Amino acid sequence: MLANAKQALKVKYHKSAALASQLQAIKTQLEQVQAENKTLRESAYEDVIKHCEAGTQPAEALALKTEVRQKFLEANGCKDDQSFDTL
Repeated sequence: MLANAKQALKVKYHKSAALASQLQAIKTQLEQVQAENKTLRESAYEDVIKHCEAGTQPAEALALKTEVRQKFLEANGCKDDQSFDTL
């Protein structure tokens, strides 16, 4: 009976060791997936930021051009685009 109990404990120990090994492999895979997800999220954020910057830059450039044109018109005594075009 003692031999049977020892054998049963051995089997449970081996099953436990196998499960611990599987659990470790799953943890490693989970860490890899989490790292990949983080990279993808950061990449997506960078894409959104680039898209927003691409949209903002032309608007800022247009605003700056408009402001420069207006200041030029004022500095040269022009009241509108027609008088600017005749310069």
